Amino acid sequence: MLATYDYLRHIGFDMDSLNWLPVVSLSFVIFIATLGMMPMPFVVLSELVPHHLRGIITTICICWFAFSSFIVVKLFAMLAEILGLYGLFYMFSVSCLLSFIFYTIYIPETKGKSIDEIIKLLK
Repeated sequence: MLATYDYLRHIGFDMDSLNWLPVVSLSFVIFIATLGMMPMPFVVLSELVPHHLRGIITTICICWFAFSSFIVVKLFAMLAEILGLYGLFYMFSVSCLLSFIFYTIYIPETKGKSIDEIIKLLK
């Protein structure tokens, strides 16, 4: 919604009546991200990684998460200038959609299964 709002504003549509949309869109994204995509790697790690490897793999995951967040923040202004703010938000939307599809297809259901059963599902 935010990308479409910015695109329509960019090409000259009068968006004054929808000034509330960017705040609502960003608030919704932050809310959904904290409920779903951001904690997903840690949930997957806790269920799919053997106990003796969880500490090191969780540490690597946290470092990667911090590094990728740093890169996103550093590249944001440059990409917004190149793609436009709407193009950047469309790119982020596609990234989230692809992540959702990946998780839906490739991450097995682990409810009520032991670690051994989960590892067998992954092979």
